[in-house]
Amino acid sequence: MNAAKILTDKISMLELYHKPLDELSDIATKINSAISKGNLELCSIINAKSGQCGEDCKYCAQSVHYNGKSEVYKLLDKDLILKGAVTAKKNGALRYGIVTSGVAPSNSDFEAIIEAIKYIHKRVDIAIDASLGILKRHQLASLKDAGLIRYHHNLETSREYFPKVTTTHTFDERIEVAKNVVDIGLELCCGGILGIGETAEDRISLAIDIANIAPTAIPINFLVPIKGTPLENMAILNTEEALKTIAIFRIICHNSKIILAGGRREVLKDKQLEAFYSGANGMIIGDLLTTENEEIKKDIKFIERVKNCAN
Repeated sequence: MNAAKILTDKISMLELYHKPLDELSDIATKINSAISKGNLELCSIINAKSGQCGEDCKYCAQSVHYNGKSEVYKLLDKDLILKGAVTAKKNGALRYGIVTSGVAPSNSDFEAIIEAIKYIHKRVDIAIDASLGILKRHQLASLKDAGLIRYHHNLETSREYFPKVTTTHTFDERIEVAKNVVDIGLELCCGGILGIGETAEDRISLAIDIANIAPTAIPINFLVPIKGTPLENMAILNTEEALKTIAIFRIICHNSKIILAGGRREVLKDKQLEAFYSGANGMIIGDLLTTENEEIKKDIKFIERVKNCAN
């Protein structure tokens, strides 16, 4: 897509963004019905390595640059990662993502993750995904050979706003990884985080850049401000703005799954069902190695509501 075309799209999409929510949702619902046919993609993740991240993303408590509180632990062993996969499957997840902190795993951690993927693949009937940072092309190929199905690498925010959020790596580095994922034949999960001070124009710009990569899935995260980070005093995104943005992403990114991810409960509140009328067709459920916690019980009941409305 050339620059003139992108500019035109930004202008037209911004005009659409400012229309009433019910008008946006109606367009998004029609697109969703055509592509998803009521199917709901459920994912679960495990925080396999936490804290001590050298990147300076202003929203993240795991960064060593700030004073946000987060758990700090080394890479979990493969049996604990397997346990998380068993739990995810039990809770109804179709996919299980291994997530680690940091710009990229060390060589030893990377090899351990490869072994964990193979270990799970032999024991649990669940699609295995990973979010391991800025990897090289040959590393992505090794993950695919081990049985990985999908790689998760968000662009986070617009190209224009990115330098105000992160300075330790560039937007183009993230684009390169995302394109490499697609080129080697892995599925790509590529989205962003909303409510970090960006404008409506930034959200549309992000959606257009993501659409140009054409990922399989787009996780939409919402900032929940964390004390000790530079964005600790940021107001939580308005629920209507969140729903409008989901709808715009569906309109721009026609064929990708849109997955509700971090912050959905805090930002959407009692409007989570409306998010599926606005274009979402997937969600992350559960949390780290938890089977019977209150949130997963709520999620299971909510999923039934979504499925009933889709049928």
